[in-house]
Amino acid sequence: MNTQYRGDFTQKHKVVTWFWQVMATLTQDQLRKFLVFCTGMPRVPIEGFRALQSNRDRTCKFQIQSIPFDRKNMSLM
Repeated sequence: MNTQYRGDFTQKHKVVTWFWQVMATLTQDQLRKFLVFCTGMPRVPIEGFRALQSNRDRTCKFQIQSIPFDRKNMSLM
């Protein structure tokens, strides 16, 4: 697979499972928009996700990273 999980996330983590379940329900247009949001590209590279490029022109995997939740630093807007 061409996805890297960071922080508390693993391939089996509940949130990651939800993410892939939602991705499976998206239309092609919604998937395209998500791809543009994540990568800035409207299409998957010809070589597939294994050929994703960073903004520094290095090959990198798609990453899903957890962010620690800290109640003390929350503020209401």
